[in-house]
Amino acid sequence: ERYYSPDKLEPGDLVVISERGQLHVQRSLDERQMLVGIVSTKPGFVAGRPATSTYPIALVGRVPTKVSTMKGAIRAGDPLAPSSIPGVAVKATVPGPIVGQALQEYASSEIGFIEVLVNPAWWGGDGQQPIQTSDIGHQTLGTSQQFPVTSYRGFALVESGARKVHVAFP
Repeated sequence: ERYYSPDKLEPGDLVVISERGQLHVQRSLDERQMLVGIVSTKPGFVAGRPATSTYPIALVGRVPTKVSTMKGAIRAGDPLAPSSIPGVAVKATVPGPIVGQALQEYASSEIGFIEVLVNPAWWGGDGQQPIQTSDIGHQTLGTSQQFPVTSYRGFALVESGARKVHVAFP
């Protein structure tokens, strides 16, 4: 889909929702931002018409992505997270937001490009599968019930001492 950005984006940049306007995206700036997608190079299908300062953003699928090995060499299948380098992905090493999974290996000390399967999510850490928004349903917490949650993507108000949390999506 085409989105407006106040930044001058480049193909392969990781993007997040901008706080500067509705339906705007901007280059990711730090390691904790929830990612939306990646600026596409040659999209097969584009929703939205071209306009000044709009960019095709891959929300899902396969796309060349800017990467760095500052968190270690990347192997095919590794989850990729945002980094402190604006718009650049790194190997995910701690729980947090990811943009998807590497489809190629990368070990250079320079910033480069690899194919990534775009699937923004929240990654719970080593050995954990990414948690997708669609996986979140209606759960009940009891005092004797174990709740093996590593992390979720999305927003919900959880009040102190609450025994139930309902997360609804349109």
